[in-house]
Amino acid sequence: MRRNFRQWMLELADGELIEAVVLGNHMWRDRKEDEPAPGSLLSWEEAAPYIDCPVDDCRAAYAWTASWVIAVATYDGYNWLYRIPRNPRACLPRLEGGG
Repeated sequence: MRRNFRQWMLELADGELIEAVVLGNHMWRDRKEDEPAPGSLLSWEEAAPYIDCPVDDCRAAYAWTASWVIAVATYDGYNWLYRIPRNPRACLPRLEGGG
């Protein structure tokens, strides 16, 4: 089953409000005229229509909650979302991308 980019981002937010989103370039197509310019700081409401798509059709993105920074990783044509702590804390870092 193909995961939805927006839904997955909400799952990783773990119930926290997504405060802001920055969208980057799309890997497989040019930006449409009605889409925000890459690098624009958007509210969750502004970003939601542009990320309501299958994760394998997503674009680079960062999203911030009070506790997390959520980002997109890609390797060999496969995309997934991951999160890292927003603030310094003890945790076990991992290598995204197959490491």
